[in-house]
Amino acid sequence: MISIITPTKNCRKYIEECIKSSLNQSYFDVEHLFIDGGSSDGTREFIREYESKYPAKIKFIAQTGVGIGEAWNQGLAAAKGEILGWIGADDSFVPDAFSIVVEFFNKNPDAFFVYGGQNFIDKHGNIIISCLPEPFNYETLLNKKQMICTTSAFYRKQVIDTVGLIDPMGNDFDFYLRVAQKFRIYSINFILSNFRIHEESQTNGASIQRRKKWLKAWCQTCRSHHGSRFSTYCLKYYTFYVFAWALPIWNFIYFHTNQPT
Repeated sequence: MISIITPTKNCRKYIEECIKSSLNQSYFDVEHLFIDGGSSDGTREFIREYESKYPAKIKFIAQTGVGIGEAWNQGLAAAKGEILGWIGADDSFVPDAFSIVVEFFNKNPDAFFVYGGQNFIDKHGNIIISCLPEPFNYETLLNKKQMICTTSAFYRKQVIDTVGLIDPMGNDFDFYLRVAQKFRIYSINFILSNFRIHEESQTNGASIQRRKKWLKAWCQTCRSHHGSRFSTYCLKYYTFYVFAWALPIWNFIYFHTNQPT
């Protein structure tokens, strides 16, 4: 069985596409767990409708007030599958994704973690660009870039049993570093998921302070795993820190020097 975990909160607009992408897979032994953090836009009721229709495949868990990382961990704890995955409520899987993943694990019984590529799509579902994965390299992951597409990553339950759960903040970068220190990470040249880019997403809609918090966490994670203080993650944080600090001053100067006389 494959278990997919999706934290939700006020995502009624895209949730049906996410649900159907699991139900319409060519591989059928699947459960999709939705952990809701307190939706008020009809998301809860909509998922429950699907749960009543597909009780073996759709699972709804109400957890008011939890963050992404906490919801992810609660989903992992409740999952019954041998293979685990995660996807955002506004994202979706391609139709044969699960068959490709199961075939890979069947052919590679000693493998524990694999990831594929993803399509970046717009709010209407149109493909912006398709990206096949680059082969995994620990040094690249640690100091340069996060090359693992989270929505296209699948792993055996033994991985969680060995390295532990996700950071409560939802810091998958730290999770992947811990995994790489214990297991070989494989990549396969298949597109497995669609990652949606839109103005309402958690990433694009984040405040300056929230973005700063994420960048700081990635820099600290890099350093905690003995990465360089001049890694891409840390340089981004330093740059953003200066920008966030200077922006109010710039706005003040601009406002007071550009008033009509």
